[in-house]
Amino acid sequence: MNGKRMCLFWVLVSTLSMGSVFAYTPTLSELAYLAGDCYNAYGGNVPVDRGYSVVNSRTKASGFQGVAYRKEDLLVIAFRGTVLTVSNNILADGGLIFNSSNSLVAALQGAYGTKTAGQAALDNTIEDAMNFYTGTLRMFQPGVIDNVVVVGHSLGGYLAQLVGSVNNVNTFTFNAPGGENYKPNRVGNLTLRYNPQANNKITNYVANGLITAIPFGTHIGRRVDIFGWTHSMDNVYRTIRADPQMVGPVTLR
Repeated sequence: MNGKRMCLFWVLVSTLSMGSVFAYTPTLSELAYLAGDCYNAYGGNVPVDRGYSVVNSRTKASGFQGVAYRKEDLLVIAFRGTVLTVSNNILADGGLIFNSSNSLVAALQGAYGTKTAGQAALDNTIEDAMNFYTGTLRMFQPGVIDNVVVVGHSLGGYLAQLVGSVNNVNTFTFNAPGGENYKPNRVGNLTLRYNPQANNKITNYVANGLITAIPFGTHIGRRVDIFGWTHSMDNVYRTIRADPQMVGPVTLR
């Protein structure tokens, strides 16, 4: 075997053993699309728009819904936000608002050792999000997935911040409450350890219009204000697609 063929041989061996040489990097509009698409319930592995396929999905009694998408060697894990017809979603939102770490209610709970129904619902949802993330990653052999990204809108964006921080993974949220508001150290049987190094991997896009009142508190990672007048993920998606400065692949760290 001559030198040129030998070189090609080792390139092929390295590619097969270490995964793709050129990992796929998504655009921000793709991630925004998936943050909206995960509001759909999927019963199996199906193709969706933008070249992605659903590889895992779960809807839980807590109100949690997660969908995992794959495109080439990229895995995107998306968390659904609040659905007004799901009572536990409303409870979880209340738990986030009234049981944040700097609220009077949280101080009273710390003094009396009680937990509101809202905080209990929120803890259950956080536990389900953590388990969905780790369970999805276990589906793949090492080297099959090169990049993992977590996304979410509204309450789903709050969950994404916590999951991204605990697992030190690239995360993009849209109109999400600040994850610093409530960061429990334990939910169910899970102990949560937040990684400060993940802060530079988490980006939170917030529509800065007058009507948008949902995103509140301090986000984990950085906040980026974008134009927008409603909380709707559809409107955020259209804003991102129309902004020439947001065209092109995102930066993964």
